[in-house]
Amino acid sequence: TDAFNALCSTSTPLRLKSGEIEIRFGAESVIVHASEKVVLHWDTKNAHQVEIMPSLGLVQNSGSQEVKLHEDTHFKLLAKNT
Repeated sequence: TDAFNALCSTSTPLRLKSGEIEIRFGAESVIVHASEKVVLHWDTKNAHQVEIMPSLGLVQNSGSQEVKLHEDTHFKLLAKNT
């Protein structure tokens, strides 16, 4: 067999999740000073990929993480179903 057919036969099809993506994203503290830590928490539904920027990168669909801040930081959660 050729390499393409071998790859196709071992691939797992991606099944998109149905419904709208739901996101809950927050922090334990709204005001945090430089060099202090904050705990971020999130919960997403119907997403295949969840990323928190900056700092954390790809994360599980739900969880929490302590982050130490060094400067003013605006966190962004990006959830995809593609």
